[in-house]
Amino acid sequence: MPSKSGPGRTLRAINHITSHQSIVGEFLWQGLPPNRTALQALSSLACVAPTTASAACGLNSSRNLYALTANYMYHREGRRYGFYLIGGGGWYYRYGQLKNATVAPGTVCEPVWDWWGYSCVNGFVSTNNTLVSKGLSSGGVNAGGGVTINLTQQHVKFFIEARYHYSPQGGKVSTQIVPVIMGIRY
Repeated sequence: MPSKSGPGRTLRAINHITSHQSIVGEFLWQGLPPNRTALQALSSLACVAPTTASAACGLNSSRNLYALTANYMYHREGRRYGFYLIGGGGWYYRYGQLKNATVAPGTVCEPVWDWWGYSCVNGFVSTNNTLVSKGLSSGGVNAGGGVTINLTQQHVKFFIEARYHYSPQGGKVSTQIVPVIMGIRY
């Protein structure tokens, strides 16, 4: 089942082979929001009062997906509208962190905090403590399509695309997303 995805950015370079075929090199960053159900389960184990929300216990997480891919694109362009199919493969890296903010913001840094493993920033105890971090990388594939709208006679186009990305990530937890990308290309 594809993950819900958050904000993302894509940077691509297109080399036209013929009037209908192109090779596309692409870098993708996609934010992956935390699974609230999993955070609540962890909070019930980590908090003194299991009924409190994960934010009250200080647990939060972040996950990001980075991909570097090479893709084949078949496209057809009319005077105003066009469409394309795109697919390929590459390297996918997923990185996640579980953090805990157990110290009140504004706590003055004293040597005892360092002894307990906390770090200090500008004279105050850091409230951003990483409990666990993990990164996985593996090959992956993608396929999808999009539509274009010609905006000018100089072939500046608006595009919208949906593409399925799959990476097995070492066989334990696969990464599957379907981001919808919009942008301008020329």
